Amino acid sequence: MLKKAIIAAAIATSLASSTVAAQEDTATVEIVTLGTGGGPTLRANRSQAASLVRVGEAYYLMDAGIGTSRQMTLAGVQAQMLNAVFITHNHADHSQDLVNIVGARLLARMGEARREEPLAIYGPPGIRAMVDEAVAYALAGPLENFQLFTGEIPDPAGTFEVYEISTDGVILDTDGLTVEAIENSHYQLLPANQRETQKSYSYRLQTDAGVIVFTGDTGPDGAWTEILRNADVVVAESSNVEAIRAMMARAASVSADVDPVIANANQARLELLINHSTRQHIPADQLGELAQGMGVRALILNHFGPETDIVGTDQNVAQVRRAYLGQIEVSEDLAQYCLRRSPTEGISTLTTCPSSAGSDDRGNQ
Repeated sequence: MLKKAIIAAAIATSLASSTVAAQEDTATVEIVTLGTGGGPTLRANRSQAASLVRVGEAYYLMDAGIGTSRQMTLAGVQAQMLNAVFITHNHADHSQDLVNIVGARLLARMGEARREEPLAIYGPPGIRAMVDEAVAYALAGPLENFQLFTGEIPDPAGTFEVYEISTDGVILDTDGLTVEAIENSHYQLLPANQRETQKSYSYRLQTDAGVIVFTGDTGPDGAWTEILRNADVVVAESSNVEAIRAMMARAASVSADVDPVIANANQARLELLINHSTRQHIPADQLGELAQGMGVRALILNHFGPETDIVGTDQNVAQVRRAYLGQIEVSEDLAQYCLRRSPTEGISTLTTCPSSAGSDDRGNQ
């Protein structure tokens, strides 16, 4: 409990200090990697995919994998503080905790701390149904329980504005922030009829402090890679395919001594998993090639798979570094980064924020 209190206090202090910096001449945007683990399994050391971006006094949530609402609480950010949510795709490790955020936002419409403005939610087809079902679930219990704490019953009307993305392009243009969505190649192995409804997006954020890209889950090829061009920061997944291959090969070898049928099944799974990891996710070495070729200034490695629990993340860094010469940060849950642009120099720099909770010396690798 003490450690969690220290983390929350440190992040709150950093958010406050970043606000002061933003009021000065240097434009500042803060990125908090709330959850840095890939799914589908739940893990004790990494919550699932979610990041928080603060632009001025506005908060934007990028993805909402399982555990996000808890991570937001540790970061000192409540649902009523969010201006918008952006979901890259509808896999549970990127979207399932949106249900809890919807419920919390309904509560935020009541009582003294109410927020009247609707929460904007952007995502692929299917996100509207998810929000509608989350609202219905939140209101399924005895509504009198709400009255005990707030004195009123929640009214979902006007609480959410849901935007299902159907085409590439700018989806939000507001003070200090422009967000562009482009469909990526995470679902490229699906049958053609499924690809018509199953969509996965990457997001490019243009701010006064610089350009930030969230890749989400995607393969390394396709037209989407153009949004990486000259980005100041890219928050990207990086699959350690070499480690995945080695782990699965060991499992197949062990099972071969027990049952050849199981061994053959494991070999088939290995081939499917490698195909998935190389064509629908970004292998670390190819991420390095992409980032270098597109002129990316800094990478924040994210969405680490369970193989990193065994071999660590140094291999991811080494594989990216084969081609990439820029700054590499290895994210952890609740790590904080500040992107700043000096008006005199016109150059954006990424650093860990002052009093960054849980930070270590692995940045700038």
